[in-house]
Amino acid sequence: MSGTALVVGASGIIGNALAKRLLAEGWTVHGLARRSPAEPEGLRPVAADLLDPASLDAALAQ
Repeated sequence: MSGTALVVGASGIIGNALAKRLLAEGWTVHGLARRSPAEPEGLRPVAADLLDPASLDAALAQ
């Protein structure tokens, strides 16, 4: 199965592991974090802070 996923907290331990798993299964993965994660390879970084609605609006508008 493949699709598109937005992993919130992609720079954390669980989010990073989930992103790697989804990428390995052929998913397109967008990783949301305050600072764009550098890995895993293939992750499409989305820089935003969940506590800042304006940054979320700007990041997810794309």
